[in-house]
Amino acid sequence: MDSSDPKQSMAWRWIIVCWAAVVLLGWVAISRYEFSTTDRGLAGSQLTWPESSSIPRSGESNTLLFFIHPLCPCTNASLHELERVIDRADLARFPVSIVVVASVPKRSGRDWANTEIIRSALQLPNSQLHLDYGGIESNRFAADVSGTTLLYSRDGNQLFAGGITISRGHEGDNVGASRLVAALNQPQTIESTLTPVFGCQLCGEVPGPTESIIP
Repeated sequence: MDSSDPKQSMAWRWIIVCWAAVVLLGWVAISRYEFSTTDRGLAGSQLTWPESSSIPRSGESNTLLFFIHPLCPCTNASLHELERVIDRADLARFPVSIVVVASVPKRSGRDWANTEIIRSALQLPNSQLHLDYGGIESNRFAADVSGTTLLYSRDGNQLFAGGITISRGHEGDNVGASRLVAALNQPQTIESTLTPVFGCQLCGEVPGPTESIIP
């Protein structure tokens, strides 16, 4: 580039400015996606187990509900974080029953119950699958986003509600996972907490039948 040519020099300056603007806009778009959430209802979720729920709640241990969309790639990060949480939990003293609540369309086939995400989630200890056709249970528990995690005591009191990832599809130390570990290990002293959930929106349609499957 000939710096002695004012027109050429100005053109290069505009090219650099435009390139920087494109990079900045791309970074902003990615950041907004990673930290965006469609969660609307958890702040108003019930602090006790809904009486109308058809999901079996254990009366002998805490019950953890893990709401997922079977086809949401972001959920893998939530699943891996939950695995780490379980590894840090004192399950010998405070056992927990895990229910994987898979939100599926009302008229979906049983192949929705056999996705890679569901198969991986059912590797969690003492876990079972509940297919939530049309998002009935998701609505009852005010869960809008895949990766929503709820913990209830054996008496049905909410101990934790929210997400356990640092952002959408990203793993790493985060407040939600730490609070869930604390709630699992000290259920008598931890008050219900709420953390943001990052993920895809769960299915929600006209109410239809629900079905439980224990592998």
